[in-house]
Formats: sequence, C-alpha cells, structure tokens
Amino acid sequence: MPSSFSSNNFNYLSIEILDLPNLKLRGTVHVHKKLINAIVWHPLYTTTSSAGSPYKNLIATGSNESSINIVDLKPIIEADKDGKELLIITEPWKSLRGHCHRITGLSWSTHCDGFIASSSYDGQAMVWSIETEQMLACYRGHKGRLLTVQWSGQEKDVVFTGGEDFSFHKWRLTDHLPSETNIVRKKRVKTRGGKNKKATDGATEQEDAENVMVKENGFDLNADEKAVDGSSDKKQETAATKTGSR
Repeated sequence: MPSSFSSNNFNYLSIEILDLPNLKLRGTVHVHKKLINAIVWHPLYTTTSSAGSPYKNLIATGSNESSINIVDLKPIIEADKDGKELLIITEPWKSLRGHCHRITGLSWSTHCDGFIASSSYDGQAMVWSIETEQMLACYRGHKGRLLTVQWSGQEKDVVFTGGEDFSFHKWRLTDHLPSETNIVRKKRVKTRGGKNKKATDGATEQEDAENVMVKENGFDLNADEKAVDGSSDKKQETAATKTGSR
C-alpha cells in the first residue's frame, strides 16, 4: 500500500493512500499546510519485533513546516476495501517539535521500534522516540543546511547525514545526547512572585533521554567511535599533537 501527496484544497496538502496493484485510492491524510518533503512508513519488522512491529501502521511526514507528524493509518488500512466512502485523517497521532526550519529528511530505525531520525534546514539532525515525543540525540556537526538523513542498517546507534557543505557524516547517537539548550528551548516556569524564569530541569530531561536509550534499547554509552566531522576532528587532533610535543 503506497502513499503519495497532492494538493486538492486551499488549506492542506493531501497524502494519498493507495492499494496495490490497481492503485485504488483508500484514503487521504491532511496534516500539512506547506510542501511535503518526506513520507516514510514505519518498518513492518524490526530487530526487536521480529513478529511484527506495533507501529507498522504509522507513517512519518515532514514538510516546509518545522514539525514532524506521526500519523496512524490503521483506520484506512482496516476499512472495508469495497466501501464507497473515502476516509480522511485530519489529525496526527503525535507531533515532534524541536526543529526551527523545514524538514528535509526522515529515516526510521530498523533496529528499535518507534525511533526516527530527522534532518532540517536548521543545520541539525535529531533522533526521536515517537512514543514519548522525546528528543534522544541532536547532531550539529555540519556547516549549513542538512539535506538528507539515513539510519544505519547495521549499527543501531549510528546515523548518516548529508548537507549543503558537500560532506557526508557518520555519527553515534550516544555521542550527541541533547543538551539543555536543545531540550528546554525557550521553556519557562512561573515563580511564586509571578515572574518567569528559565526552566532548570534540562539536566534531568537529558538524563531521561539517556536512560531511555540505555534501558529500553541497550545503547552503549561507552562507544569509542566518534562522529565523523572533518574540520572539527582535524582541529582536535592537531591540538592534541601540539600538546603532546611540549
């Protein structure tokens, strides 16, 4: 059952769900108002769900908006194929918010259920748990906008990204846990005096992200491979050489 997108009204772009092999239209999804750049269907099977993933009916979509929408297609998939009424989904199951520019790429993990990586024009690649809508990693090693992202098919904590800086990076999630700035962006809490102050729970939320990755999915926080970041790695190596020669 493939998916495509088109524009058939003035408010939302349509993602069309079609049946194979006759390409009969089964339903549409209206959750984006701007150009859709990425549609990815959750894997039917993952390493942790060899009998079938509980998220197999989900698609993730990204557009020129900064949020990522997770849509449950189960109502369309399980509807009567001979039914004449066209099903329309107008609300996402989850929305992942953290990027501040258009989404350029999405890639599901084939190792762990419900984990997805995203790339954006804001120069960042992020990794998410869709169940908690929590950011688990954030990579900023490129110079400029990101154009693509791909989760490794062999290593469960490795992601590849490409950007307009003409470079292709390999990096580990566990080397790029989200910082307080990533997680608590402009988040504020009320004080007793009625004034706003910046939230200070960033460290706690960062630890939560780390715990999710370790306890639920067995990521190795002591992995010795570092992200491939051409210019910064060379600078670090040069600095270390100079220090050692003194």
